[in-house]
Amino acid sequence: MTERSEKDDTFAALAGPRARLTRYPKTVRWILCGPGAFVAAATIMAVLPLWLPHGEAEIDHLVFPILMFPGIWAAVFFYACLERDIIRATSVITALIAVTGVMAALAATGVLS
Repeated sequence: MTERSEKDDTFAALAGPRARLTRYPKTVRWILCGPGAFVAAATIMAVLPLWLPHGEAEIDHLVFPILMFPGIWAAVFFYACLERDIIRATSVITALIAVTGVMAALAATGVLS
């Protein structure tokens, strides 16, 4: 067996997030499947009233996102579990959370309505 040198540690530090994600794949996958899937589903649920058409009484549909939450969570959960490339899974779920989070924030401030 070879010992790790300072040079190896320097290159590992310079490799950035890719090395950290691939060094502990089970931990990263657990975080994506657990809290990551829940946060992604919650932010999608918060933005769904913007995507769905208004009802006859001109109010947003609030029941549909609540009913769709388990399906959204399951889709994100199984994607995080079954995706072979952990870097891509992390990127997709992070981008999904960021985009829907920004949309939810803009809707809360009144910019999107």
